[in-house]
Amino acid sequence: MGEPLKIDVGRSFTWEFGPILNEAGEPLDLSGSATGDWFVLRRKGDPTSIILHQSSALTRVSFIPQLVGNATQYSMQVTIEPDDTQGIVMPGLYFHEAVIVDATGHKYNLSFGDGNLIQFNAALPFPLAS
Repeated sequence: MGEPLKIDVGRSFTWEFGPILNEAGEPLDLSGSATGDWFVLRRKGDPTSIILHQSSALTRVSFIPQLVGNATQYSMQVTIEPDDTQGIVMPGLYFHEAVIVDATGHKYNLSFGDGNLIQFNAALPFPLAS
């Protein structure tokens, strides 16, 4: 199993995942009005266990284009601010998942590798300079 993504509760964090590919290994076209949602869950695949939700509607999820050869590939960038993790009182391992809807309305569920694990570390006793 791969290393979990690690985040300190109460700290800013930006994470980029990509390129975003379809099942055939081709880049998804995320230009135009594509939207994205990123979730942290207590239990994998259980929407009732969501403890953190970031969204492109809230400008916390964005798509970053990159020209590779003659094609544009996109990665997804997730931003977490200190107040986003205020409600996470139990440090530990959680699952993370994402859903993207392209400009034509096609929905894609993203996988982040082995186990989709994310680790939240205990809140720091004092704020650190970023």
